[in-house]
Amino acid sequence: MLEFHPNFVVDEKSNKQSVILPYIEWQQILAMLEAFDKSLDIPQWQKEELDKRLLEHKTKTEEHTPYKEFHAELRNSL
Repeated sequence: MLEFHPNFVVDEKSNKQSVILPYIEWQQILAMLEAFDKSLDIPQWQKEELDKRLLEHKTKTEEHTPYKEFHAELRNSL
C-alpha cells in the first residue's frame, strides 16, 4: 500500500483549503487512476448493445409502472 505525506493549507479558522503532496506521490496517484480507468474499458460490442437497449427503451410507447408503485402493488397482493 502506498503511503502519502500530505501537507494542508488552512485558512484563518483552520479549515483545510488545499493539499500539497510531494511530486512523486502525485505521480503515483496519477498512475493508479490511469490503471483504474483502463480497467473500466467496455468492449465495443457491449457499448453497441447498451445503445440499442437505450434506444428501444426511449422509443417504446407502452406505459411503464414506476418501481415504487409496482413494489406497493406486489406487496399488497401477497
